[in-house]
Amino acid sequence: MKKIIFLSPIKSASGKISSDSTVYLRTNPVTGKSHTGKLQHPYTGPASAQQKANRNRFRALMALVRDRLGNPEIKAQLRAEYLSQSEIGTLVGYACHKWQNEV
Repeated sequence: MKKIIFLSPIKSASGKISSDSTVYLRTNPVTGKSHTGKLQHPYTGPASAQQKANRNRFRALMALVRDRLGNPEIKAQLRAEYLSQSEIGTLVGYACHKWQNEV
């Protein structure tokens, strides 16, 4: 795959080019490098019951994370834990990993 270097007006790009496109853009939050890819066989049918359940669980988890990170004391404690590890690249990702079993 060809390497793409974005010009300075574009800091980062993510998501699909358009709603019916199979090409997507992604910027790695840790390294800052941007990548493109192509969805090989995108599913266009209705969501299954398991997919709907997973999406609802994710919504509940993100609501929990958003709520807890709104508390400065919890956020400071979590940030200290996050900075002491190197496996997960974002604070929100670390919070999701830590609290995923509570939902």
